[in-house]
Amino acid sequence: MTADALDPAAAAAASADPAAGEPAPAPAPAGPESGEPFETVDDAGRVTFRGRMADGAMHGETYDYGPRGKLQQRARVAGGKLHGELRRYDDDGALAEISQYADGVKHGDTAFYQHGRMVARMPFVRGVMDGDATYFAPNGLVTAVIPYRGGKIDGQARYYDTDGHLLRRSTWVADQEDGPQVAYYPTGAVMETSTYKSGLLEGELKRFFQTGELMQRGVYRAGVLVSPLETYSQGGKVTAKAEPPPRPKPR
Repeated sequence: MTADALDPAAAAAASADPAAGEPAPAPAPAGPESGEPFETVDDAGRVTFRGRMADGAMHGETYDYGPRGKLQQRARVAGGKLHGELRRYDDDGALAEISQYADGVKHGDTAFYQHGRMVARMPFVRGVMDGDATYFAPNGLVTAVIPYRGGKIDGQARYYDTDGHLLRRSTWVADQEDGPQVAYYPTGAVMETSTYKSGLLEGELKRFFQTGELMQRGVYRAGVLVSPLETYSQGGKVTAKAEPPPRPKPR
């Protein structure tokens, strides 16, 4: 009944259906009466699972154990479905995940841990990510806040360095960058401004020196440069110019 691990680092690109592959309670062996605890063992006689029956289905606390006898997962079950808190542990016995379930699917916050520290907190509604997913650096500071709506990234995402400085704001619609994007220097000065449409650069791209002076400028349509990409010195002099690619000739 061990829950599948979800890699927090890849969660920003999580599936629109995070409920897929949810852990299912192990079937009870034949024989245990209602309310009677039972356990399963492997060929070497080591306990692999402990639980309790109620009305013909597992109910209450369940415990999964690894090959070395260490607890891998503790979960609450109602009517044979995960319902309540689930805790998962790594091979060294350290806490790896705390999730909330309702009727067999994630419902509420799921938190992931590494070396005893929370690295990600993700909100679920009836098995689908919905709300702000938050990621943390080893020092506990927030490194990213990613908004989800109905299982897709949707809204304004924020990214930070490990000292807590805002590095980037990006606007998303249904898993694609769509809208204004702003990048910052750690000092807070604007580094870059751009706009995306359906995941592609659209409109003016500007990059700046920390002083606020323009460093580079170009115009894009559907991700393709359509004007010269000009690079400037801090004094405002053009130091380089990249021409846009030739447009295909009409047939």
